[in-house]
Amino acid sequence: MQQIRPSASRVAIMRYLLEHPAHPTADAIWRALQPAIPSLSKTTVYNTLKLFAERSIVETIDIDSENVRYDATIREHAHFRCDVCGSIHDIDLEPAISDKISRNCPEAFGKARVSVHLHGVCPRCRASRSHPEN
Repeated sequence: MQQIRPSASRVAIMRYLLEHPAHPTADAIWRALQPAIPSLSKTTVYNTLKLFAERSIVETIDIDSENVRYDATIREHAHFRCDVCGSIHDIDLEPAISDKISRNCPEAFGKARVSVHLHGVCPRCRASRSHPEN
C-alpha cells in the first residue's frame, strides 16, 4: 500500500477526527480548523477526507440524509443516529453478527462490507425531553 505523504493540513484533519469521535462532516472539520489554519480550504478538507477514505484510514458514513459523516474508528461497528438531536454514536457489534451477515451475501457479489445503521432516541434526549419511549 502506498503511504500518504503527511502535510500540516492532513495531520490536523486526522488529529481532529481522532479527537472528535462525533462523526463530523467535512464542513464541520473545516470550520473547526480554519481559525488555526487560515490557509486551509474546504477543497483541501474534502480531498483529504476522500484520500483517507480511499486508503481505508477513515470510514464515510451515510446515516445522515443531508451530509456525509466521517469516522476514524475502523473496526467493524454499527452507528446509532438519534432522531431528536441528530447525534451519531458508535455501537459495538459482536464479530459473529457481522461475520454472519457477510457470509450470507451471495458469492457473486464478492466480499461484503457490513454497515449497520440504527435509529432511535439517545439517552440524553430521552432524559431531557421525557420522551414517550422512556
